[in-house]
Amino acid sequence: MAHAKPVYVPLHPPTWTFDADELRAALSRRPARATLKYAHIIPVDAFFRAELTLIAELCIEYDVTVISDEVYEHLTFGAAQHIPIASLPGMFERTVTISSAGKLFSATGWKVGWVFGHPELIEGVARAHQFITFAVHHPTQEAVALRAQPP
Repeated sequence: MAHAKPVYVPLHPPTWTFDADELRAALSRRPARATLKYAHIIPVDAFFRAELTLIAELCIEYDVTVISDEVYEHLTFGAAQHIPIASLPGMFERTVTISSAGKLFSATGWKVGWVFGHPELIEGVARAHQFITFAVHHPTQEAVALRAQPP
């Protein structure tokens, strides 16, 4: 809808990490948005925190808004912990976080998802949302609502 052109920064095997110079070069092209995908598993979360901190610092430096796909936030192994980029200093104001009940409850047929972030960013999401929604059946809505309530 925005006629944006993607600029990719690949992850490199065998550690599946990005090159900081490649990221800096991509962000120096002045994109308005960066999409952060958490669809891979990082085995050492301390190193992952360093990567996220660098991403956050560069997004702040280049005034980039982050769209963070965190639907796999609960799928971690061992001592690894998910670190939302919005939790890093200066990032809540520039991050739209996306999540989903389908991944959260291992029920990929549950087409219930949500976004959250700073109200000014969510306003833009709400305007686009009217063009991309579809109906979610009542039992799934009830299940998500019941699961979301504290015990």
